[in-house]
Amino acid sequence: DLLSLRICSFSSLCVVLQIHLCYPQWFSHEGPAVLAVVSGTNSRCPSSPASSQSNGKESSSSDEESTTRHTLRPKHLFSGDDVDDGTEQEVAFTEFRSDVCKLIRKALAVDKDTALEFVRNTVSSITQGNQAAALADSQLEACLTMLHVCGEQKAYENELGPTATQILHCPWIMQHRSWLVQLQTLELVCKYSGAASRCIDTVCLPALLGGVRSKNPKVAKRASFLLVKFCKQHKAAVGPKVGPFVNELSSCLTIAPGQADRDYQDNLYEAVGTLLSQDIDDQAMTLLAVLGQFSTVLDRGGPDLVAVPPGGTTADCLYNRVMLALASLAKAIEKCSVGLEAWDMVLGKLRASFAHVAVDRIIRQSMILLCRQLLQTLPSERLAPVLNDVLPVVKANSTTQSADMAEFLGFVSHLVTQSDAELGRGLVSSQLPGLVNDLAPAWQAMPVDSPETRREKLELGVAILTLMRDSATKQTEAFVEVLRSTPAVLGLIRLCIGTPGEVQLYTASIQIVSRLV
Repeated sequence: DLLSLRICSFSSLCVVLQIHLCYPQWFSHEGPAVLAVVSGTNSRCPSSPASSQSNGKESSSSDEESTTRHTLRPKHLFSGDDVDDGTEQEVAFTEFRSDVCKLIRKALAVDKDTALEFVRNTVSSITQGNQAAALADSQLEACLTMLHVCGEQKAYENELGPTATQILHCPWIMQHRSWLVQLQTLELVCKYSGAASRCIDTVCLPALLGGVRSKNPKVAKRASFLLVKFCKQHKAAVGPKVGPFVNELSSCLTIAPGQADRDYQDNLYEAVGTLLSQDIDDQAMTLLAVLGQFSTVLDRGGPDLVAVPPGGTTADCLYNRVMLALASLAKAIEKCSVGLEAWDMVLGKLRASFAHVAVDRIIRQSMILLCRQLLQTLPSERLAPVLNDVLPVVKANSTTQSADMAEFLGFVSHLVTQSDAELGRGLVSSQLPGLVNDLAPAWQAMPVDSPETRREKLELGVAILTLMRDSATKQTEAFVEVLRSTPAVLGLIRLCIGTPGEVQLYTASIQIVSRLV
């Protein structure tokens, strides 16, 4: 109503007026920007008095005024280089950043035009000359945070594209020494993709590659994640340069055993895979080179391939690291039609050692992940031999724990539902009879003498019936043949239909029958 509108307009006016009165230089561009948050209630963050003028007028302000206006900001951060993780300073600054975000979001909700103009003027001020160099790290980071928050809404992102361009073309900001400022600049590169598209080669891609190679682990890990997003956004522009791109990352792509952050390297391989998802000659040659490196690592590994590094776990061994990196590469490539022989060579070397190490649950989970990703990457005739070797080994090593077997059944169900008709039909015919014949008697004999054992039996039973239901849905003809040739399948369906007290088992059985009617 009219009263609410007046209240909102008045609140907006008060916020903007407070900022305008305290920091007119943000609007007039007459001096360097000094970041501040005007607040009369929040005292959680580190605070410092407003800057004094040389004539001493501000120092004589009344106590009443000082209680209603506070400049909240942490002390100057990052006196060292970007290797210093600054954890304590980051924690101290978290609430300050939160206040900045709350203020700008509230301003956007109340008066969008004024808030956006405020952000434009702030950015324009800090990008003039070398003004950014005069700001404290925390002040500059908060300015960038405001721009990032505005970009959360697509409409504002488009309006502030030219403003983001000012940041991207300001060397004092893009080459800043503070790791928190570096992180925010990388976030802006991906948030404002339209502005980034006009300076990919000159600014954005070098900034992300520099972040990936940063000595600060927080910057490097986040940059690797953002690099994947950036490659997806600008695939057409970056894809033709994939050869030099991989060369730039060669040292970071080297796979070695150890406790280094696995997500970091997996992100890099996903970024490479994103750029290799087109059957172009240059990209095909690069794919062959990357797969050749995997093959070389497996050849050189020898007995140390599955050795656990000191102080590490099986997840840190070279064999597991290769599988995870290969899965990340395959994740971004859809239906590869080149380099198939190279894929066969690498996967053949992995399968040769798999039976000896599959007793470890971590290794089995990594192989399952790899096969899930390969399902969308390789043609069915190339993937079928891999599954023929992998599935029996995973099954044999999953019989001791019901949770492991339920996970394996879920994996087979995923293969049946996501594969093409030929591969799915072969999986139902080859896997389902043996699984039901082996599992049905053991499942019926499972004890239910405690809530935990009852839950385990229920989860395994649901996993078996889910595989049967998915097989009946996606491969009806093959499932009917199994139903005719394997009495245990029909017997299990009848048994579960006869137990309406177990709602999940009863429902799954009814769903199987409904698929066949």
